[in-house]
Amino acid sequence: MLPYPRDDEFPAALKARRELRGLSRAALARAAGIHEVMPRRYEEPDCAEFTRPRPESMWLALNQALGF
Repeated sequence: MLPYPRDDEFPAALKARRELRGLSRAALARAAGIHEVMPRRYEEPDCAEFTRPRPESMWLALNQALGF
């Protein structure tokens, strides 16, 4: 499972797992049922639009899309 979104390790873990699975950000977004810009916002803490998944159901959807 991915770390909880509040965890400082979440962005890097999300990116690493996505890349390990060979998914583009757009493919992850489609698989998780989210807008295609959201994976970038979740993965890049330096991004001005950085955010964390909310509610918990979004975190669960990302985990499922990544094969957890």
